[in-house]
Amino acid sequence: MSLQKVEEDILRGKSLHESLAQFSKYPLKMVQLIKVGEETSQLGRFFERIANQYIDDVEHGAARLSTVLEPIIIIFLGIIVGVILVSIYLLLIQMSNSFQ
Repeated sequence: MSLQKVEEDILRGKSLHESLAQFSKYPLKMVQLIKVGEETSQLGRFFERIANQYIDDVEHGAARLSTVLEPIIIIFLGIIVGVILVSIYLLLIQMSNSFQ
């Protein structure tokens, strides 16, 4: 919905950063970088910077998530292995008791 409005504004002659600034879903930092890119006629370079920043943010978030999930997965797998081992030992004990 917002992109349609941005497109309409651009077709009416409004700048991209002004069109994006109307909506709170676009970060102010991104809008400011687009503004500088428009003013310096280097919009492509600034889009590349914005894309690299978002890639870095996603990679950082994924690394944090894996750091949190890794111990939880190890504990979970340890519990499963422990349950399997205990059930095998109980079965062996029951079998040895039935032979006596």
